[in-house]
Amino acid sequence: MANSLSQWSWAPGPPFPSTRVVDFARTWNRRLWGGEIIFAQATRQQPGRGDFLISCTIEPPSSLSHTNVRAAFRHLRFEHPSIASQVAWSEGDKEARFMYEAPRDEFHVEAWLDATTFERTYTPGLGLGVEASLEHWRSELAHAHCPRTNHVLSLYHISPSDSNSGAAHGLLLYVHHSLFDGIAAWQVLDCVLSEIACVIGGGDERAWAPLAWGEECARLARAVPDRTETKWKMEDMNREWPAVKHMQAVLQRPSVSSHLLLPFTFFLTSDPLRSDILWPTNPAAARAPWRHSLDRARLPVYTRARARARRQRRWR
Repeated sequence: MANSLSQWSWAPGPPFPSTRVVDFARTWNRRLWGGEIIFAQATRQQPGRGDFLISCTIEPPSSLSHTNVRAAFRHLRFEHPSIASQVAWSEGDKEARFMYEAPRDEFHVEAWLDATTFERTYTPGLGLGVEASLEHWRSELAHAHCPRTNHVLSLYHISPSDSNSGAAHGLLLYVHHSLFDGIAAWQVLDCVLSEIACVIGGGDERAWAPLAWGEECARLARAVPDRTETKWKMEDMNREWPAVKHMQAVLQRPSVSSHLLLPFTFFLTSDPLRSDILWPTNPAAARAPWRHSLDRARLPVYTRARARARRQRRWR
């Protein structure tokens, strides 16, 4: 990995002397960029504030198991390792940095999957369908008193309790705003669906094929200065500091409700004119002024999948 692009580039080693890691040689860190700092501080002050919940229902062409979903999430980490990064803080919370530890073996990968992928079931025909189950778990995870973790991305797989291959499944992503902006939340769902499709189509041999863990570090998501032609220095942040301080003051205000629902429906289409891509039906007109997430890309999803999703953003 190139680590000389800017002062925000990924560098080898733990972020701070006090940070505990498994293997120094397999650890990388980088400074946080503008928006990343704001939302990392908000989460530090009020865990869960500003996080996203994004979900969809799918009708897979064959029986989809939770093992398939775990295999897909494993491949997603290898392709986009930043989903397994965490925000580490120095002593006294004076500075925060992203930190990524490359797993030494599949045992560590399995431990990460156990901490980030969860299966919840519903019983078709008993009045609690997949949509109702998704709504239940959205409400549970959005509650102000729900325990929070330092994982930037978690996946909840809502599956039918029987082996009915025609029943719908639900996918619910819990997304930390420190790493993902709103657009990237849709992109990562797109990536999850794409990986699930590949696992279903490739069978167990592809799903659990050995991966060269450690090589994925070259694909860690870069900060804005490493993606643009503009050269940035730490001093350049000074002119933005008043805005950052204002945002901090806003985020410290008390919330008025436990959570706020924002309906946002989209569909997956197999229309060849639309390139089998996830398209929001009512996308926001303006984009965030920063991008602190996966590299800009629209990835193909399973061509015959159909999905409907809502986004729920948590304010406390």
